[in-house]
Amino acid sequence: NNFITSNAYSCIELNALALINIVKYFSKLENSKDSQMFLPWLYSSQTCEKLFRSTRSMTSTYSTVVNFSLKDFIRKLTRIEILNFIQNDLRVTAESNSENNLFFPREKKPSRNYVNTNRDTNVNTNEKISPNIFEKLTDIDIEDILDKSLA
Repeated sequence: NNFITSNAYSCIELNALALINIVKYFSKLENSKDSQMFLPWLYSSQTCEKLFRSTRSMTSTYSTVVNFSLKDFIRKLTRIEILNFIQNDLRVTAESNSENNLFFPREKKPSRNYVNTNRDTNVNTNEKISPNIFEKLTDIDIEDILDKSLA
């Protein structure tokens, strides 16, 4: 008689109710800037999965334990926030000044052709990160970064 399972129906119902509550919340806001923050695609499970994937990847290299407590999760969450700030916010400031570009080797997309086009194979990938960007940061900038990540 039913075309979907009760589990699927419950999931759809919960998602619909959550979306309705989010719409109600943002419709009541007086400030137009706050109402512009209505980004329903950020409430999907993909964002949560990305966060948990990042937290699980923060285990040590030789550890096979990927489960963690709430305390471990909160501690790792601050580290993820700091890494996201460095990768996203500092990249924007580095892009405005081309000599201080920030480059993270793991973000480089692999090329589709299988021929190694990199002529300089002796260059260490850690040397590609410009040290100038970190030298120009003052103690106040570092405190601001930490305050933003822990807020």
